[in-house]
Formats: sequence, C-alpha cells, structure tokens
Amino acid sequence: MAHIPLVSVVIPSFNSERYIRQTVESVRRQTLADWELIVVDDGSTDGSPAIVESLAGQDERIRLVRLGRNAGRPAVPRNTGVRAARGEYVAFLDADDLWQPQKLDIQLRHMRACGVRFTSTGTQHFRDTSAATMPSTGRLDGFAVTAVDHRRLLRKNIIPTSSVVAERALLERYPFIEDSRYKAIEDYHCWLTLHQHEIGFSHKLLAPLVYYRLADSSISRSKLAMLRKNYMLYSEYRVGGERLGLRKYFYLGTYAWLSLADRLTRRFA
Repeated sequence: MAHIPLVSVVIPSFNSERYIRQTVESVRRQTLADWELIVVDDGSTDGSPAIVESLAGQDERIRLVRLGRNAGRPAVPRNTGVRAARGEYVAFLDADDLWQPQKLDIQLRHMRACGVRFTSTGTQHFRDTSAATMPSTGRLDGFAVTAVDHRRLLRKNIIPTSSVVAERALLERYPFIEDSRYKAIEDYHCWLTLHQHEIGFSHKLLAPLVYYRLADSSISRSKLAMLRKNYMLYSEYRVGGERLGLRKYFYLGTYAWLSLADRLTRRFA
C-alpha cells in the first residue's frame, strides 16, 4: 500500500522557470519529511515543467500535474492540487515564494497540540532579483499566536496564502471560487467563507516562516484593480447582512471615484 503523507504541498505554477527550482528546494529542506509536493502547471510555455520533472526524478515525493491549457486564475490549479492531494493536511506555496526550513513542522505541531484546523504565519519580504538567495530570519522560539475570526478578516486579509496549512477536508468542502471576477482575491473569499461557515477561528503564528518575494510590477494599476475587487467582495458580504463600518464606505467612495474616472477616460480618449 502506498504511503499516505501527513501533508500535501500544492504549488500552482505558470511560466515560473526563474524561481520554481528554488521554491521546490525550500520544500525539500523542510525538517518535517512526511510530505508530498504537487506542482500544478497551468499551461506554461517556458522550461518550468521540465525543471519540475527533473526534480521529481530525484525525489519521489514530488509530482507534476499539468493542466491542458492555461486557466488564467490561480483558483483552478489550487483546486486541482487539493483534489490530487492525499495528505490529511494541505499547505499552499506560490511558485515564487520560499519557506523557512521549520515551517511545516512548527505549524503541524501547533495544530495537533491545540486542535485547530487552519493556521497561517507571518512573512518576511525580500526583493525580486535574478540572483536571489535565501533570506535570513530571526529566532523562531517563543513566537506569539493570535486568533483570527471572520470579523477580524473582514477588516483586512491578514492570511498570506503561502503560509496556510489547513485540513484537506475543509478545502474540499470550501474550494477556491473559480469565477474570473475573483481573480487575485479568490484566497480572501475562501478564508472569509471558511471562517464564517465552518471553523469560526484560526490561529496565526507570528513568526516569519514564509519569504514573500516582492516582484517588480505596475503597482498603481494593481492597486486600482484590487480596489474594485475588494469593493465587489465587501458588497457581497454587505448584501449578506454584515456590517462593515467605515471600510465599507471607503470602498463605496473609492469605487464611485474609479467609475467616474473610467467614464471620463473613455469619453475624452
């Protein structure tokens, strides 16, 4: 009978040849060895699938799952990875992020000791460079733990996806929404839904167990897009009866301004 791992690590990957080897190696360096790694390739056109296949040839715990074509939404490869998972727990890791070697061990020990079904951790940011090295981190002993509930999450998404470890059954019951309108906030939607309808609260370990890569991008454009998406998400919860206080009105006002700006741009373009 095939060994059933304790935890399944899911990495969605699209054209990630620049980083995927380093990301996979950060999983292989985990002090907890009872894992499987499922890299879900989302229709890459670069050499990243070949890199993963090469690593899988060196380590039987690594599997490559290839989607037929690019889904264009992280929710699809993440859900595919959860369906392929065999572990009692699932951990997510983005293809350009890294883990501190003790991450899985620390989180799973805490979850089993405290009986919590969902945990996240703190992050340490580092700049995107072509010759990135593993960032250093401080001491990890004696870190604080904070409880996260639905109302706290409504104020702000404080759960980094690459830090999450959760019971697989939870993620099977509440998968990421694959509607393209939720692209880039599908994780936030999932965390809100889980906390509201299933678990009530989770624990966030305030230790920098995830290295989050800050990639160069069009910051202003991404912020405008996220304002629209967060307005949509908060409106969904407003309709559902949640009272979001000043944050709701901030997004209402900001969205109104963006709508006016869009109309003026189209009119005078």
